[in-house]
Amino acid sequence: DLLRATEKCIELQVALNEEKANVDILRSNVSHRKMAQETIQLKQQLEKKTHDLQQIIWKMNELHLINKTYNEKMSNREQHVTYLEDNMVELHGSNRNMILERQEAEEKLREELDNLKVLVDAMTIPLWQFGEAGATSTLSSRIRLPVRGGTDPKKD
Repeated sequence: DLLRATEKCIELQVALNEEKANVDILRSNVSHRKMAQETIQLKQQLEKKTHDLQQIIWKMNELHLINKTYNEKMSNREQHVTYLEDNMVELHGSNRNMILERQEAEEKLREELDNLKVLVDAMTIPLWQFGEAGATSTLSSRIRLPVRGGTDPKKD
């Protein structure tokens, strides 16, 4: 709106100056009328071209500002993409390390479970000393706890 008002003001001032110049020229000598009309025409053309040139300058400044803003946005976008890519690589590495650690821990737990299964199986096999013929005995039937809470009766 301010740009339009400024342009309108400039146009009105140009028109006023043209008309003043026209009146002054027409008041002058009649013999110079043809030359005066040609001069008026040239002044009008010059002012129109000057006005057009000012509009071009305004547009160029506007395009320059738009281009500058666009370049800043593109730079920010590229920095953000680089930041996200770096974080993704870092997270991928962390995830890979965590998976490897979990797999190692799981493997250790499986080995310990296998060892415990072997121990339990060894403890539940039928023993001929106790007269066991089948696999019906349980582990709890073989565990003997001291009655007095773990003191050795021989020391008393």
